[in-house]
Amino acid sequence: MNGMMNKIETRDVNFWYGDFHALKGISMDIAEKSVVAFIGPSGCGKSTFLRLLNRMNDLIPDTRLTGEILIDGQDIYKKGVQVDELRKNVGMVFQRPNPFPKSIFENVAYGLRVNGVTDNAFIRRRVEETLKGAALWDEVKDKLKVSAYALSGGQQQRLCIARAMAVSPSVLLMDEPASALDPISTAKVEELIHELKKQYTIVIVTHNMQQAARVSDSTAFFYMGEMVEFGHFLHLFGFDDLCVCLLCLYNDFRGCKRLAQLCHFLTQQGHFVCRTDFTAHVERLFSCGNRKTKMDPFATITEMVDSAGHEADTLQQAEVKEEPEPLEADELFDDFIFNYASDEALQRARTEFPLPYYNRDTPSKIEERFWKHDYLFTKQNYYTLLFDRESDMDMVGDTALKSVQVEWIYLKTRMVKKYYFERKQGMWMLEAINLRHIEDGEGENFVDFYTRFVTDSLYQSEHIANPLQFVTIDPDDEFAILETTLDVNQWYAFRPSLPADKLSNINYGQKNEDNSNTKILKVNGIGNGYSNVFYFRRRGGEWKMYKYEDTSI
Repeated sequence: MNGMMNKIETRDVNFWYGDFHALKGISMDIAEKSVVAFIGPSGCGKSTFLRLLNRMNDLIPDTRLTGEILIDGQDIYKKGVQVDELRKNVGMVFQRPNPFPKSIFENVAYGLRVNGVTDNAFIRRRVEETLKGAALWDEVKDKLKVSAYALSGGQQQRLCIARAMAVSPSVLLMDEPASALDPISTAKVEELIHELKKQYTIVIVTHNMQQAARVSDSTAFFYMGEMVEFGHFLHLFGFDDLCVCLLCLYNDFRGCKRLAQLCHFLTQQGHFVCRTDFTAHVERLFSCGNRKTKMDPFATITEMVDSAGHEADTLQQAEVKEEPEPLEADELFDDFIFNYASDEALQRARTEFPLPYYNRDTPSKIEERFWKHDYLFTKQNYYTLLFDRESDMDMVGDTALKSVQVEWIYLKTRMVKKYYFERKQGMWMLEAINLRHIEDGEGENFVDFYTRFVTDSLYQSEHIANPLQFVTIDPDDEFAILETTLDVNQWYAFRPSLPADKLSNINYGQKNEDNSNTKILKVNGIGNGYSNVFYFRRRGGEWKMYKYEDTSI
């Protein structure tokens, strides 16, 4: 490709989900600082192949790969390769924007913080640089402390691109990054891709042929696990106007495998032109064959692995500052607590030592030298919140809070462990920890109910409203909400896993009273787009779940 060095090379790559042969003999060279688009119908393997480039398929059990995938000449599947380091170098942007439940600033800064960066000046500078690089700075520079969820869909997607850029990758993978966006937002993302290829190698999956033509230097056409063609888009199809008279061509060339594959795809795209404009190109481009293959059953799976990574135990050690200073993360408590749990140095700086610790009724104090890094709930891939009413959920974004308690509710032992945080001189500080039994008036009635609800299937079926209100994302319109109902049998088909040993909770000021007749359990994924809400109501002294929301992305 004009003498440019190859950034990515794949050699005879085959991939299996169990016994299913999903990818077959894929070989290609991707030049440095270029844009390559993968196109093809749903289930053809293009997203599966994309996920191989930063080992996202490692998360799927019973998979197998043969062949080689080289990035900068290094085999990324070679024994000893550090996957978290690989994902720093190979960032990922997903089909639907998946900002963290944090401020705009902390969404971009998160990857830096979890990778051990503690220099606040550097973090601020890097956030500004990447937001400018994502063409978002001018739109958000005056509201960096605002929740990322306040942004439009197109802005959220550019924020996710900035988040991936912040850790300085050299490769950006984009899985249909504009498919959920309106035309104006799509145009901005495409303009951004053109600018980003000056610094990054970009690989994009798209169903949109026009988009592939607009943004890519080279295009790979996938069909049923095979890469049928690879080259410049116009050379691939042989003409500028992407219109084909498919019905007559398909009938005349139905024995020609590659033509049949292309025709099937173009038919789905709605492209038509007369036969005479295309036949000559067909004979030059396509060779014949007739092998039957199966569709990829995993093609619709969206893996939510952020390029920054989220494993706090991989952090580099940092020096503790003698005089801690307020951070941008101090504005919103949710920003602070994730940083506090992930960064050992920050945690020691923001804990009042000797720390009062109450074990049931026995007071003591923990000296700093005996303190061990407390990861709170960041070792999990989710955390839970409890509310009495929907209006209480608005407290999460309150920047005026002065006192917050983070707690573990241990279901089997009926114990609660509370961490008391206070904001002093603009900084959140851990003031005390209290471990004790759940007391009367602290929701113990609901805790007893919930413990049995998640461990006894028969009891669960008897305590679900029939029909159950069900709210989810419309599968035909990812920006629309679908409200429907489930009967009890359907519930077991849709039912997600519920925490059965302990619940986390962040008390922003909500009461969580025992005499409340409604309870809301919110389960938030950490960096993976997971979002489930369970609504419970008590009538006649008996709890039932009456509504379930699944708005995971």
